[in-house]
Amino acid sequence: MNPFNLKFKFIMALIVLMGIRANAAEIWISTSGSDSNIGTKDFPLATLPNALLQARALRQANDPSIVGGIHIILRGGTYQLSQTVVLSQKDAGTVASPTYIEAAPGEMPVISGAVTVANWQDAGVVPGLPAVAQNKIWVANTCY
Repeated sequence: MNPFNLKFKFIMALIVLMGIRANAAEIWISTSGSDSNIGTKDFPLATLPNALLQARALRQANDPSIVGGIHIILRGGTYQLSQTVVLSQKDAGTVASPTYIEAAPGEMPVISGAVTVANWQDAGVVPGLPAVAQNKIWVANTCY
């Protein structure tokens, strides 16, 4: 194979890939963002559910910015989920315009559904439990 042809094909592939990314919509999320922001790098949203709503709205409006796909980009930090995040087939986009949920370059976001459980107390004797389990059950009525 001609080395020139190989180099030419490689350069063309890079240009195409860079063009796809350049034409893709970006929705930024940051732990210091606000869901009243517009979702840009300088004015990021605060939550993944709102970024997904924005992506769905762009797809529904057939916005020209989504031609190369939608990139939902999370800055570093912990994103505490207060509700279940449901992704449907529509959220995936299409082959030509996929949806990506990704970390910002060099950053490590954490999406957490964990809750803090506090005020543990010994349940004492619990009717119906085997004797071996009695006084070994702890309960908590408070979640944060």
